Amino acid sequence: MVMLRIGLGILRSRTFHKLVITAVLALAALAGLGRENQARTATRVAAWDKAQKLRRQGTAKARPA
Repeated sequence: MVMLRIGLGILRSRTFHKLVITAVLALAALAGLGRENQARTATRVAAWDKAQKLRRQGTAKARPA
């Protein structure tokens, strides 16, 4: 019964609410950064692949058939 009372006291605490809200905001920000980083990486890989294709096409044209 004492443990339940302590648990309910923590859940009602204003400090606990602030901590939970801060943690949720931090997790949302980290998730956004992760998505942004993933998009940047995908763009970089696509540009690298395009450059490789162009380079291969250039060397194929330069070689006599």
